[in-house]
Amino acid sequence: MQADLRRSMSAAYYAMFHYLANEFACALIGTNYQDRDSLAYRRAYRSLTHGKIRSCCNTSQIMKNFSPEIQYFADVLTHMQSRCQLADYDPDSFFFRSNVLEDIERTRKALKGS
Repeated sequence: MQADLRRSMSAAYYAMFHYLANEFACALIGTNYQDRDSLAYRRAYRSLTHGKIRSCCNTSQIMKNFSPEIQYFADVLTHMQSRCQLADYDPDSFFFRSNVLEDIERTRKALKGS
């Protein structure tokens, strides 16, 4: 059961991470198929790092310039990043199903933009 809960936490975080990486690359390179198939798109997508994201999301001077929806996304993303790190790297951490379900619901809400 703990293995399933850990995997769920990791998957939820990585869903947000890959969503953000795609949005970032599309904003820089473009959204049509040819743009997305380019080396530039792949480089932009891969340029985001977990540390850079956490740093930006935790900097109030940066985040105050964004909409409440984006601020919520950033809050959930940093929360899920810390939960993912526990799930993936801390064998002593314990997850309750109810908390994991709450975190997954927050992730869904953030990805929907509401």
